[in-house]
Amino acid sequence: MKVTFPHMGQVYLAIKGLLDDLGVEVVIPPSITERTLEIGTKLSPEMACLPLKINIGNYIESIEKGADTIIIAGSCGPCRFGYYGVVQKEILKDLGYDVDMIIFDPPDADYRVFIERIRKLAGKNSWVNIAQAFKRASTIVKEADEMLDIALKKRAREVNKGDTDSRLYRFEREVVGKHGSHEILETIRKYKGILSQVEEKPGVSPLKIGLVGEIYTLIEPYVNLNIEKSLVIWGWKCTGVSRFMNG
Repeated sequence: MKVTFPHMGQVYLAIKGLLDDLGVEVVIPPSITERTLEIGTKLSPEMACLPLKINIGNYIESIEKGADTIIIAGSCGPCRFGYYGVVQKEILKDLGYDVDMIIFDPPDADYRVFIERIRKLAGKNSWVNIAQAFKRASTIVKEADEMLDIALKKRAREVNKGDTDSRLYRFEREVVGKHGSHEILETIRKYKGILSQVEEKPGVSPLKIGLVGEIYTLIEPYVNLNIEKSLVIWGWKCTGVSRFMNG
């Protein structure tokens, strides 16, 4: 089983850490590009929303890399996201892609189905190991957000323009080669320290801007045209949805 998933910001770090810890082979989707969007737009219904189209592009590019299983959450949120798994499964089936899709619906009505799907993904891992893996994955989400918040603060105040981004680029190049939640967390913590060392202009107090809107658009830089970075270039500090949710 080679498992993939749709991109959404840096969530891939937590998912990779989780799957690595469970002994599952992971296929990280290539970074979202114009090709990803072109594939999704071509193969999805015309009236489908942008996130669905990009998800389809993610899946196709991952299948090209050998993925045979897709995981996605379902039936949650106030928009059509809850239907994505079912709709995308049918789209891929119609296109002739023989892949398994594991949809994790909230266990509101039937816990057995939810447990069966976790067991299908986790294999012979004990429930203790599974719980610990999920806990470490949630820690990755939290600490990755903290790292990005440091980057936002530093970018708005940095003495040498581009210093923050060069360090983030090094992080992205380094972390993708790590295996398991421990190595990923170690790398995140390392770069939290490295980013904290970016030299700041003294006495700078940038305007703080809160970003609101559709959650996928807020979290995925390709879709929002990296608006956090664009605003910070003008000397403004942004607070995105993930950091707001984590307090």
